[in-house]
Amino acid sequence: MDASDVERGFRLGDWVVEPRLGRMSGLGRSHELAPHQVVILRALASRHGEVVSRDALRELAWPGQPATDDVLRASIRELRHLLGDSPKDVRYIVPVGRSGYTLIAPVEPLARMAAHPDRLQQWRQR
Repeated sequence: MDASDVERGFRLGDWVVEPRLGRMSGLGRSHELAPHQVVILRALASRHGEVVSRDALRELAWPGQPATDDVLRASIRELRHLLGDSPKDVRYIVPVGRSGYTLIAPVEPLARMAAHPDRLQQWRQR
């Protein structure tokens, strides 16, 4: 999925992520996301299934700021919590050793779903 698809929004497993609105919704809930959380989700979604390095995520989410691994880990932990991930049931974001993170949940651009408005509305209401 390319960066423009990700920017317009995407379905992530049980969730619809709308980066421009800084929001994700699904499972009958909606969460406002901090700007750095949006950046992290966009980076992982645009490289779905690939490892995105910790350095790359820190540089993207906190450009020009000295973000530590602890700050990144806390942000990933909060995202995983919002998504419903747990250490025993990982369905979204997987840490890959000390190198980075990968997104394993299915990702589909909202632009593709827009061709089926019923399907998009269904996902937004979940």
